[in-house]
Amino acid sequence: MLAMAPEQVIAEGLAHQNACCAGAAATAIAAAKQLGATQARSVAYAVVARLLGPDVTPLTDPEMISALRTALGAAGETAALGRLDGFVVEDLPGAQVLAGRWVRWFDLGRVAPYEASNLTASAGGDTARLADVAGFYRAVNMAVKGDRPDHVVAQLEFLALTLLAEAEAVERDEVENADVAARATRSFLRDHVGSWLDAWAARIG
Repeated sequence: MLAMAPEQVIAEGLAHQNACCAGAAATAIAAAKQLGATQARSVAYAVVARLLGPDVTPLTDPEMISALRTALGAAGETAALGRLDGFVVEDLPGAQVLAGRWVRWFDLGRVAPYEASNLTASAGGDTARLADVAGFYRAVNMAVKGDRPDHVVAQLEFLALTLLAEAEAVERDEVENADVAARATRSFLRDHVGSWLDAWAARIG
């Protein structure tokens, strides 16, 4: 991997799953401690995306959970931090049990990890919604392979990327680019993630 700023390493590493879990967690912690709220939010979204992926190893890694706490704290997300208070890695079942639950909940559809599956279908079906999600991704040269574009992991990775783009544009005094990235984040939260994620998370528990 090329040398990058810490927050970019965590976003890229998690999105492409080419960073080891402990290394990614350490990078996330360093990034969240040293950088501003926007970068910290980017790290938080990237870490949560990794935690929700099919590899359950990060979920049982105390460093990864610590990275999320650090990022949320740096971002000022006190409500989200409060939700983590009762989460204790040591209380989780083993990796094999967690992997089985992941399959039952997500792969077998008990708690479908897709936006369109958690909303009432419109008269035109899900095609327009999925196309809109994919359009957001194309704007940042992101594409989902082997799955639907409205998967929760892909949506969280998209937010990590747009927040990172905004933060980097601000650092370079590129006001217009920063505004474009910020508007993309707000629009995606309003039109997509914000319409279903909280209710979906509540179903998981």
